[in-house]
Amino acid sequence: MSAASKTVADIKEGVSGRENPAPKARLPEISALEVCLCLFAIYIHVAANTVSGRTLFTDALFISKTLVRYVVQGFIFIAALKYELSRRREVSYPRYLLTRLRRVLPQYFLWNAVYYIFFVFNDRYRLPFSLVDFAAYVLRGDLVAHLYFVLIITQFYVLAPAIRSLTRKIPAAAGIPAAAALTLGAVWLGGRFPSALMWDRVFVSYLIYWVAGTYAGRCYDSFRALSRRFMPWLSAVFVFSAVAHLIISFRANTGVPAPAIFPVIELAFKLSGPVWLLEALSRLRYSAKTLKIVQTLHGAVYTAYLSHPFALFLTQLCFPPGTVMLTRFFWLTVAGTIPPFALGAALTAAKNALKKLKNKPGAAASPEAATDALPEMITKRRD
Repeated sequence: MSAASKTVADIKEGVSGRENPAPKARLPEISALEVCLCLFAIYIHVAANTVSGRTLFTDALFISKTLVRYVVQGFIFIAALKYELSRRREVSYPRYLLTRLRRVLPQYFLWNAVYYIFFVFNDRYRLPFSLVDFAAYVLRGDLVAHLYFVLIITQFYVLAPAIRSLTRKIPAAAGIPAAAALTLGAVWLGGRFPSALMWDRVFVSYLIYWVAGTYAGRCYDSFRALSRRFMPWLSAVFVFSAVAHLIISFRANTGVPAPAIFPVIELAFKLSGPVWLLEALSRLRYSAKTLKIVQTLHGAVYTAYLSHPFALFLTQLCFPPGTVMLTRFFWLTVAGTIPPFALGAALTAAKNALKKLKNKPGAAASPEAATDALPEMITKRRD
């Protein structure tokens, strides 16, 4: 089969949603995408804590952070993609769910406690201590802005088999538009009835990103063929929606209401962004040294994502009044990236060392040993 014929066949399979064989080569672009998304999250929070007044520098920060505001959506997309790829290893759903919850919830509870204690005892915040309030913060995920992501992804972990079953019966050409319609409907309801339900923490408001990731993971070769073949169109959609999203967001800061079509533009931007970046990263060549760096950073992503605001809070306490914005930006960037990633890498190294001790010759292997590293499976060579 010629290359052109294979591309056409892959595109047809991608549209139909038929499953491709599991990739046999390394997929470093997936790990690299997650690292980029974490760095984007850190940058957004650094920029938000740097802005003071209205200058050319603050406008540049606003523009740049707005153009990477698809972090949560990107993480959801890639989590679904990885779930589909990992399912080909015949991992049972209970084991999958257990390993996912064991990975995300302990650190989630830990960092909620760290932030809450910090806010209670710090003179700048002086949050009243209450176990009931703390429990409410944990359940809502709103103690620190970024924590709500854990609640959303946990909902998708629970619902993953049901969504997977539905998407196996519905081709991508019908499933993706249907998921987009449901997502837009939830966003509309959230705008009309914001106090009725915390719509930004309900899975339906992000359904399109998980469903798109599900189809992409199931038909990964076809998905790559589609994104490669239509990269110019994908780039055009991403650039147009990003610019439109930026202009509307900038005007909203001045009190101009967003147009009714804004949710559609936002969805296009936040879906095309991760897909475009994944395709761009897949075109890079990864040497053995680069791959090792990417994998090390990837292992630290979750810890860095949860912990970086704490590093920013501590760093802000060190700034004397009147600190120049550029100085604040530099030190917040350093503090928000290096310590959180170092902490995450150290925890991952310690965890891997414990696994080696448990699984050394003569020791009984843990029944979860094969699934504890589920997110990393797809970036390692398949036999």
